[in-house]
Amino acid sequence: MNIINQNQIRILTWNVGVFQPLTYLKSLGLKIKNHNIEHEFFYKHNGSFVSEYIDSINPDVIILQEILCMSDVDNISICKKYLHQILLRTWGDNNIFVASRFPIRDTISENKFHILDINNTSIVPLHLNSFSSKKRLGEVRSLLQDFKIINNLVFIGDTNLWERKKKFLFSNDKIAYNKLVEYFNEATCDIISTHWLGASIDKIFHTDDIK
Repeated sequence: MNIINQNQIRILTWNVGVFQPLTYLKSLGLKIKNHNIEHEFFYKHNGSFVSEYIDSINPDVIILQEILCMSDVDNISICKKYLHQILLRTWGDNNIFVASRFPIRDTISENKFHILDINNTSIVPLHLNSFSSKKRLGEVRSLLQDFKIINNLVFIGDTNLWERKKKFLFSNDKIAYNKLVEYFNEATCDIISTHWLGASIDKIFHTDDIK
């Protein structure tokens, strides 16, 4: 995503974890690239692929969901070129890694969302609940309570709103989506799928002053 306001920055968001149900098959000896399955988060063995792809896009800000710990990022060599880095805790053991060419100022909203001030833009990295549409709807209501009057704002990341061409798998996700677009513009509305099952669950929403 290119954000154009007073300045222009390019942001990349990517859920680099593996498909969570695969972890239930590890007892069967299933492997990923000849490595044992350990968890559903980023696998260091995928570091070169992730690094090369990020390098080809050349973003100013990198946002990666499902990073288990900061040491995992050492396997993504391109991240070493970004001087400003932070690991954000979300629900469960899900962490979001952010790297930026610009300084990062991190503050916490009333409902415990991280607000990153990067190059005069407020970025809220997201990883909403994967397992409960009811909890996702609650998180969206909390987002709107905290942020609906802020300018130069971007929600970006893994919303887990199961949607394809405005058809939703869960009614709560439809309610959550409609609440978000009441106040924000969706930048990813033309992306049909961001998931191997064909759903568009990774989304970007922004205020009117961002083009």
